[in-house]
Amino acid sequence: MFYHIILLLLSSIFDSISTVHLLNTTSGIYVGRTVKYRNTIVQQYLGIEYGRISKRFERAEPIIRQNDSVINATSFGSVCKPTISSCTTNTSGLLLTTSCAINYGIFSIKSKPTEQCLFLNIFIPMTTDNNNNKINNKTKKAIYIWIHGGSGQVGTGNIFDGTIFAALGDIIVVTFNYRLNLFGFLSSGDERLEGNLGLYDQLMVLDWIYNNSKVLGGDIQRITIGGHSAGAPYAYYLALSPFNRGRIRRLILQSGCPFNIWSHIKADQAMEKFNIVAHDNQCEMMITFDEKLKCLREKDYHSIVEHEHYSYTSANHTNVVINGNYMNRFQEELHINDTSLANIDILMGSNDDEGIYVAIVPILIEQPDDEFIILNNMNFTEISLKFLATMQPNKTCLHKQALELYHIHNMLDDCYQSPDCYCSAFYNYSRLISDVLFLNDYYRFLTHRIKSSSNRTFLYQYSYRTSQEHPTLCNDYLRKHNLVGHFAELEY
Repeated sequence: MFYHIILLLLSSIFDSISTVHLLNTTSGIYVGRTVKYRNTIVQQYLGIEYGRISKRFERAEPIIRQNDSVINATSFGSVCKPTISSCTTNTSGLLLTTSCAINYGIFSIKSKPTEQCLFLNIFIPMTTDNNNNKINNKTKKAIYIWIHGGSGQVGTGNIFDGTIFAALGDIIVVTFNYRLNLFGFLSSGDERLEGNLGLYDQLMVLDWIYNNSKVLGGDIQRITIGGHSAGAPYAYYLALSPFNRGRIRRLILQSGCPFNIWSHIKADQAMEKFNIVAHDNQCEMMITFDEKLKCLREKDYHSIVEHEHYSYTSANHTNVVINGNYMNRFQEELHINDTSLANIDILMGSNDDEGIYVAIVPILIEQPDDEFIILNNMNFTEISLKFLATMQPNKTCLHKQALELYHIHNMLDDCYQSPDCYCSAFYNYSRLISDVLFLNDYYRFLTHRIKSSSNRTFLYQYSYRTSQEHPTLCNDYLRKHNLVGHFAELEY
């Protein structure tokens, strides 16, 4: 075959080319690279394009192999375009304001974003002898597919190196990009623009892995989908989809679940958001919906997102919409008796201080330049009531009771000169956010899960405190050490 000749030619370019296995897939033939972690050699295939976007706001088309030419898969592909903002960064590199592109703590997104961004990365541990020669082991390996978080607005699979995970677990690890924000989730709430394109991208990744599992050496009976933050409900939606019945064996949901109030929106909210986007981009004057959509398709990327803002504490954002072909089966009342996940094990959990990064935002916006952020011109009661009114507008009668329960009160007079007092009040506010945005919905989900499934469900709590050598947001800004925030576990 032609690609055998190419392999001989490449042997003069790559070191240790004998250890590089050509990946002969449905989308092309790829040559990757090998790295060694401890005593395990891991084959990396990076930047494999799995889908092509021919038209904005439409489903992508799968990449089909055209010939026997060998494609270089030794570097990451482009990342999907995030929401643009003018936010600033703190000393640990974390972007903080509500509309900015979040870098996950020590991780940094360095690739140039484009709309053509549907790439996946594969990490495959090799079974070798004492001389690092590959052994033809017929035992198939479990497959772990990781969905990054980022609120559906930012992020990339490129920042998660699956090498160590693959080596230590002796499993195949897959990371990938999917379309974000308006490009991945803008919807009319009906068939005119069904939305959920980011979910369809994820479905395409699962199709690709499933169809190429044999050449990967993977066991299709042992596929686990994991996700963090927004990636957690996405993982669940993948399993719930009728397109994937019987494909997924286990789920790992980190700091998110499908019942979280930020994980999806309803059809009427989607249409409202579409109208806002059309207005912000001077497309609202078009008479018909199709004309408005055409107008948005013709806009430059920077133009279409420059007015886009996202926050956990806002209901006005693009997201998974409960409507259309993909999500029409997801309703809480139907989920209780749904049998599609009856044979799927779930591990899920949260961190000790999930709400800390959301809680810090209004304070940083108010006083971004203070060396010590002291609450001398803010009112926790006002902030908390505004947060509750946004997230739970139909439960106003309970809002003041909630503030009493969390001991949140006006700190203007007695705390602004006391960092310890300030941190105590702020911590209570953070606990309120943790419960509203994360934990309350976890418990509801677990209750439904236990009632509706006989399969195993595991719960974890992540509490590991980082050392002083690894500064956190709380160390830098709260002067309160060792809080375990929303994505504290990801560097491990």
